[in-house]
Amino acid sequence: MATKAKPHWDADSPELRHNLDKVSAGIQDDAERRVIPTVATAKAWQKAIMTGLDVPQPFYAGHFRGEPGLERCGVGVGDGAIVVLHLL
Repeated sequence: MATKAKPHWDADSPELRHNLDKVSAGIQDDAERRVIPTVATAKAWQKAIMTGLDVPQPFYAGHFRGEPGLERCGVGVGDGAIVVLHLL
């Protein structure tokens, strides 16, 4: 049985919308309980949003540019699309 291809991480897909809804509900719950978000919380949100999507470099999910392993990872914007650049 063939495995279904993962949707592109930057495409509008049912999987992405599901992930966004799930993270949004968690944020709402935390807000109602007055939980103060942290850097770790933001990383967890981003990783959860990328779950099940075809991320160019899976290590990127849940990490910030400039962290160990991502020191030279940049972002460029062109033609209306965001392009991830890995700087050498």
